[in-house]
Amino acid sequence: MSKPPTTWKSIELKIGEMLGLTGKDRREGATGDTTFDCVGGDDLKVLDRLLGVEVKYRKRLPQWLTGGLKQALRHQETLLTPCHPILVLVERGAKREDILCVLPLQEYLVLRKLAAKQ
Repeated sequence: MSKPPTTWKSIELKIGEMLGLTGKDRREGATGDTTFDCVGGDDLKVLDRLLGVEVKYRKRLPQWLTGGLKQALRHQETLLTPCHPILVLVERGAKREDILCVLPLQEYLVLRKLAAKQ
């Protein structure tokens, strides 16, 4: 009898599906720090091959993080011209290359569609 998938594995599979990754390209498996959770394969569009997705599943994300993203989303709603909300995270003393950008996955999917049209 096969063992049911764990929650984190189910989440990784769902994220791979949302990103359009299928089959062996959808999930690398629990291999530790040497591979990404979801990767694009050679048969996918170039845009997808650029991604190496690492999924981190937690019972709760920090409120300051989710609150910051919600604030960016609220700002988006007040604008007359559509924009794509992002949250930029900067640690004190961080170098430019260590600054992070977070956006909702649905926003990323919208941006990906727009880029594919160009």
